[in-house]
Amino acid sequence: LGNTDVAGLHKDHLREHGWIVYPRSKTAIGRRIPLWPEVSAAIKVAPTRNPASDDYAGLVFLTVNRAPWVRTGIRSNDEITKTFRKLLNSTGLYRRGLSFYSLRHVFATIADEVRDPVAVSAILGHADASMGAIYRERVEDSRLVAVSEHVRKWLDWKPTDEDAEG
Repeated sequence: LGNTDVAGLHKDHLREHGWIVYPRSKTAIGRRIPLWPEVSAAIKVAPTRNPASDDYAGLVFLTVNRAPWVRTGIRSNDEITKTFRKLLNSTGLYRRGLSFYSLRHVFATIADEVRDPVAVSAILGHADASMGAIYRERVEDSRLVAVSEHVRKWLDWKPTDEDAEG
């Protein structure tokens, strides 16, 4: 998910059994995204805040100011970008061109190793003007899971006891 997608993620987009069903905000292309168990667990224990406005009710993630992480319009604000930049700076990892949105690029690059561009595009919510896309009614869940699990294994993330506790 990109910054705006994360900020707009609504509780209604979260499905049982660890799936997000959520159209990409940029293209309005529908997506089914399998969540890693660690992400599902983290979302369940994430702090809930009363929204500053009824307009923000139901959002999964709110800032400490109880507002969306990205706001567009007259008073645009992208707290995800700002906060991620602070994290990169504090860890000495910042370099030009590296941002939260870069994670989406990394996902696409590593996911491509599965050699299932249809499944990768389906997760990313990319528009596809091919005839195949016009005729294709769905992408099988097992293909989406295979792509997602490949990236997860590439990360080789091993949860610690502290992670399991939330």
